Amino acid sequence: MRKNKFTDVGKWELSWYRNLSYQAKFIYIYMIERADMGGFIELDSGFISTMTSMPENEVQEALKELKDQYVKSKKWAWIKEYVSLQRNLPLNPENNAHKSILSCIKDRQAEFNTDDILTYLGADPSLLKEPLQGLEGLKGLGRGLRGTSNSKGNSNGEGNTYGKGKGKSNGNGEVIEDVMNNRPSYIRKFSSKADEEKDKEEFIAESVRSAQENRDSDW
Repeated sequence: MRKNKFTDVGKWELSWYRNLSYQAKFIYIYMIERADMGGFIELDSGFISTMTSMPENEVQEALKELKDQYVKSKKWAWIKEYVSLQRNLPLNPENNAHKSILSCIKDRQAEFNTDDILTYLGADPSLLKEPLQGLEGLKGLGRGLRGTSNSKGNSNGEGNTYGKGKGKSNGNGEVIEDVMNNRPSYIRKFSSKADEEKDKEEFIAESVRSAQENRDSDW
């Protein structure tokens, strides 16, 4: 899936970045673009060499130059300024995108001192002790919109609104499920019951509109 990321053009004016070799500057940009939402990236010099067309020994030297810019475990690295460069500070546990960041950090608890990471980011380490709720409740809502026929169905479920199968949520369950499975994980997470209900309604409406547009384009 294509992802768009922010870049901080001001880094070219920072002394630590100015003083890097061109190889290290290139590898740092590569790391930023390839890291997950929490700023974690697997450090495999052979793979990086293949992706960048840079000789592996130069990749290894560049990573040594950058050692102060990341924290390394056995095979992963956490880029210290990544979350800041992506304009995601301060972390807000009510923000869906930030929940994904916290989830990425939580997934690395076995390899990193995540309390130190959150403290570095100016966040409370207790954030990882609170469960992150998702959109799992939307799965299995039904099996609608599976075809191109215009058979009828009632507005609250149990009907073949546009195709085969029965389902709830206006008979459009399967499309909702398919769209949901292709969306970033942070979109499927909510911080409160009120947010969950609101986002469910918006998500269902968006999914139905998208499905209808796709069906109309097939005609």
